[in-house]
Amino acid sequence: MASETIRNPILPGFHPDPCVLRVGGVYYIATSTFEWWPGVRIHASTDLVHWRHCAYAVTRRSQVDMRGVPCSGGIWAPALSHDGERFHLVYSNVYHFARPHKDVENFLITAENIEGPWSDPVRLNGVGFDPSLFHDSDGRKYLLQQLWDPRPGKNHFAGITLQEYDPEARGLVGERKLIFHGTQLGCTEGPHLYRINGWYYLVTAEGGTSWNHAVTVARSHAPVGPYEVCPHNPVLTAHGFPDSPLRKTGHGSLVQTDDGAWWMAHLCARPLEGNFCVLGRETALQPVEWTDDGWPRIPAQGPVPSLRWSVHGRPAPDTADTSPANPAWAGFSDQLAKGPLGPEWNTQREPADDSWLGWARGRGLVLRGRQSLSCRYRQSLVACRLRHFRARVAVQMEFDPQNFMHSAGLAFFYNTEGYLYLRLSRGDDGTARWQIIQCRQTEVTYLLESEIDAASSPVWIQGGMRDGRAQFHQSADGIEWSPVGGGIDARFLSDEGALVYGFTGCYIALAAEDLSGGGRPAVFRDFTYTPDPA
Repeated sequence: MASETIRNPILPGFHPDPCVLRVGGVYYIATSTFEWWPGVRIHASTDLVHWRHCAYAVTRRSQVDMRGVPCSGGIWAPALSHDGERFHLVYSNVYHFARPHKDVENFLITAENIEGPWSDPVRLNGVGFDPSLFHDSDGRKYLLQQLWDPRPGKNHFAGITLQEYDPEARGLVGERKLIFHGTQLGCTEGPHLYRINGWYYLVTAEGGTSWNHAVTVARSHAPVGPYEVCPHNPVLTAHGFPDSPLRKTGHGSLVQTDDGAWWMAHLCARPLEGNFCVLGRETALQPVEWTDDGWPRIPAQGPVPSLRWSVHGRPAPDTADTSPANPAWAGFSDQLAKGPLGPEWNTQREPADDSWLGWARGRGLVLRGRQSLSCRYRQSLVACRLRHFRARVAVQMEFDPQNFMHSAGLAFFYNTEGYLYLRLSRGDDGTARWQIIQCRQTEVTYLLESEIDAASSPVWIQGGMRDGRAQFHQSADGIEWSPVGGGIDARFLSDEGALVYGFTGCYIALAAEDLSGGGRPAVFRDFTYTPDPA
């Protein structure tokens, strides 16, 4: 093994709500993708240290319709499982979640191989979110999920339900039973059920998916309960430990290695000054040991998460290697010379199609301008995750705007309600000029006091992010750079800066707009993402 040190987060940048699974000698983690397309990102590893992207599970419109879903709506908390023959994945599609209502549908898809093809979905129900599927040793299957109660005066997080799933009938059967009301932490969600040494262990997320987040455990001798609560709860949390480098820790799932050891995958976040988590919620691993009376716990530090562990479950020394376990995460480049888009690239709410995205031979990726970056329906935008607090991206763009309705460029993009956008447009005097658009909680501001003349097309554009502060540059040759505007506080591009709720993370986007509806094209090529040294 090249390295025996697990360095958290193992999936940096926006990778929340992990569900971990081992099939044979391979570990898989599925994470939430919300309104980003394709849906449900899956990583694989053979050693818990080195992780690689291996699949997206939701890749067709027939599997999900996210057009118009709210920011941080869409696909929540996918749960990956295997019954010895096929992979199963259940997920929520959330259409609306401003209280008191949560309008949601839950679906099941299956595949023989993790890479797919994944089936069209079975619609399960809409009674709550965060579904998971448990395969019992007797062959029966049960759907668990959070129950949402919108009525006034009620606990909206009403508890965890269980109902049998019949694969032959392709639907739920029997009575839905409320098996767990949760603990005093509240906001009970994210259930996973495991059968271990004759017990059924129910692992849930509680405390809300922010600073009070936690993992709690209960157990029973039967799937339907009654469940007794772990006396050591919460099993994992950073609440009350403000010096913890990993915060918001919760939404855990368990996996056993082939040598019998146990690990917990969980979400976490790393805040900048002011408690802004620009990188979003990430995925980490902690070892699990079992007490003499059969309860799980995190060793060494109680419930507090750690940055480094040996693969044997022992704390790694401070001198442990800090280089990325996956070399690709040190940065990447994409010539954008031909399709299809690589797995690092995502779109908003719908798949890319040739009506707005294409490839010009010898020139690069073509985006035909559509509606604004604030639109939830028809954006011409492709984006990759920001994975480092200090990074810069550069790309060459060929674009000839004819008027103020045409624009294209580079954006630090959290969602349609929050972004920083360096765009090339054309003024009324016929001059091509740069603009910097800030959209903060839907309020749009033009940050440049006077528009700056652009270099002749094609032009190189660069965006740098350093500890939550953004800076744009332009260049005629990609070597000599000149700033466009000054540094901008970009910490609002985070869950904490969202208008209502935010559950995702900051992306770097290539975008084109044509508000006239004419589809004015912009061509992008030679994209690079480079982490800056600390």
